[in-house]
Amino acid sequence: IINLILGGNSWLGITNNNKSTPQLKLFGGNVKISLPKGNNLKVEMSQAVVTVKGTSFELTENGERSMVKVMEGVVEFRHKNTGATTSVSAGQTFVSTPQGLGAVLYNPQTQPSE
Repeated sequence: IINLILGGNSWLGITNNNKSTPQLKLFGGNVKISLPKGNNLKVEMSQAVVTVKGTSFELTENGERSMVKVMEGVVEFRHKNTGATTSVSAGQTFVSTPQGLGAVLYNPQTQPSE
């Protein structure tokens, strides 16, 4: 079972094309995905493609920036234009823009100190 939680105003397409690995396309918005180990999934976004093998992660898309935040496991994050690929592990967030891939060096959950 693949669990998907879509944020408001999100647009997600699902295709299978008789392949063993389901494919999703996130056109915009935010989706949290939980995938049991041993299952595969591929998600296409405007700037990147995420290949997943049993993990928990969140994707955010705005048409110019594709972002993945991994909560559990590891995902492969590939830039659509350059083909550059990185493995993103639990606790890491990476972004893909037209210029390339890069790590996000802050934790969006952390509140600024007063």
